Amino acid sequence: MKTFAGAVDLGATNVRVAFISREGKVIGKISRETPRSGKNGNVVAEMIGDMVSELCSKYPTIRLQGIGIASLGPLDYKRGGPTKPPNLPYVFVSLVVPLQKRFSIPVLLH
Repeated sequence: MKTFAGAVDLGATNVRVAFISREGKVIGKISRETPRSGKNGNVVAEMIGDMVSELCSKYPTIRLQGIGIASLGPLDYKRGGPTKPPNLPYVFVSLVVPLQKRFSIPVLLH
């Protein structure tokens, strides 16, 4: 079983998720429109988790080592997500904790 990293690009318009090999090769990728509705920012982490799960289903022979997230800001590194992003209607978008809980792997926010 090969190991890969999950890469997430959270932007104001789109969310992109990809699996990357140790050599930097993109194995699979998905792009969706960034959610703008819902009671709070949890909908964003749920969607990212669903996108990661979708790629895991498409590539069942890989093992995910961790997830790196590049996100719109401003970022609250202690809480693990963007806080009051000007382009989204949420006060806070928790990313690190929900994804760590869902996949039991390290999640890094940048």
